[in-house]
Amino acid sequence: VVEVYEHQEEGSFTSYTSDGTVDFYGKLAMKDSTGGWSSATLLLVNQGLIALAFSGVEANLVLFSKLVLKQTNVEAANTFGLWMGTTYFFSLIGAFLSDSYLGRYLTCILFQFVLIIGLVVLSLSTHFFLPHGCEQIGVLFESDRQDQFPLFYLSIYLIALGSGVSDPALPILGADQFDEEEPKEQRSKALIYGYFYVALNLGSLVAETILAYIETTGHWVMGFWICTSCATVSFLVLLSGTLRYRHNKTFGNPFSKFIQVIMSLLRKMKFQIHSIGERDYDIQRDDNCVRSIHHTNGLRFLDRAAIVFDEATGMLLGSTMDRTFFKFQIPPSSMTAFNIMNTSTFIILFDVLIIPLYMKLTKKSPKLPSELQSIGIGFSIATITLIVAGLVERKRLEFASNDSEETSSLSIFWLIPQYMLLGVAEAFVNVAQMKFFTSETPNGLESLGMGLSMFSSAIGCYVGFSS
Repeated sequence: VVEVYEHQEEGSFTSYTSDGTVDFYGKLAMKDSTGGWSSATLLLVNQGLIALAFSGVEANLVLFSKLVLKQTNVEAANTFGLWMGTTYFFSLIGAFLSDSYLGRYLTCILFQFVLIIGLVVLSLSTHFFLPHGCEQIGVLFESDRQDQFPLFYLSIYLIALGSGVSDPALPILGADQFDEEEPKEQRSKALIYGYFYVALNLGSLVAETILAYIETTGHWVMGFWICTSCATVSFLVLLSGTLRYRHNKTFGNPFSKFIQVIMSLLRKMKFQIHSIGERDYDIQRDDNCVRSIHHTNGLRFLDRAAIVFDEATGMLLGSTMDRTFFKFQIPPSSMTAFNIMNTSTFIILFDVLIIPLYMKLTKKSPKLPSELQSIGIGFSIATITLIVAGLVERKRLEFASNDSEETSSLSIFWLIPQYMLLGVAEAFVNVAQMKFFTSETPNGLESLGMGLSMFSSAIGCYVGFSS
């Protein structure tokens, strides 16, 4: 049931949101003083800075494992894969907590603080790796402080916990700032997922260029303290909008609703199905829900759509190629900048330039591909990307035949085409995937849909680790 609340006081007129969102105090949210782009912008800034902090660790974890922890290529790749898989696994837990008990805002606050603690511990533990009297590690000087390994692993898994749990809640909290029952805000709500992905990419771009250079030249401690500072600033930005955010109420344990479906099925096994309509459902409805999920003629097993690109392998390959650009040594992780720039440019141009230009010229709205069609297009481009990557690897081995497979004189710039293709594939897949999972879940459980989307990536990471 959707109700429109209006309040008249001494000639003044105040309107409230129509989708049931509430303010910080639990009262129905007012349109003028809560939500909108002013609140969403704070969350986008938070997303960008958090992505910068997390990517500063993620981008060079493989190289840190090789140069500082002295792991082999396989061990370093496994360390990265297991850590990333665990990060994505925590996203499912975070989605459950944010939708059912804590709420999206409180989930972000608590676990972004955990992320900051993890970064502080990482910065301190890395400082202990420094040989006596040296400011660099892993390039000019080597560390033999293996007694610090447990503290290092504790720190990176605290980072995985903090980032993984808060990740699915943050974009949905951003979407909550727009009233889907209000035509003016409905368009903004449709765009917000793409902008969140752009913010994530821009944060990652800084981390995988500037921070990557700082860290791979041996200044690991400085790089990790920069990550900590960015996470702290992002946390303060998130706190600054506390009184302006709109919130959806939590709905308790979602599994109770699933159990209702199973129990209803068991009770009606003896009945034949003649027709299916809204009146056939006897599952208890929640009056707070604005949107309900209707009958579907088939199970959507395509929900596991996700591009899982082996970042560890890409960084390891880059480290074996010729990274010289004039007199500058390009960090291997910086090659993902071409992926990030292509993804962000495609998303922004599509929403800001291509669609408005089409509508202006044709005087009608374009017929866009559905979420599943977009995911299919992205997978097709990803397949081409893998073919290109295979051809580049073949070329790399040809140049390495005279020396060894560990080093090759082939330029690292040969990796650019596959990263740019991957950027286009991600633009099609990831935004469509976020929209698909959140639209297919009942009202109030959107974070769970986002968590399932990320959990599919966890499966990909664990499969890569086991192989």
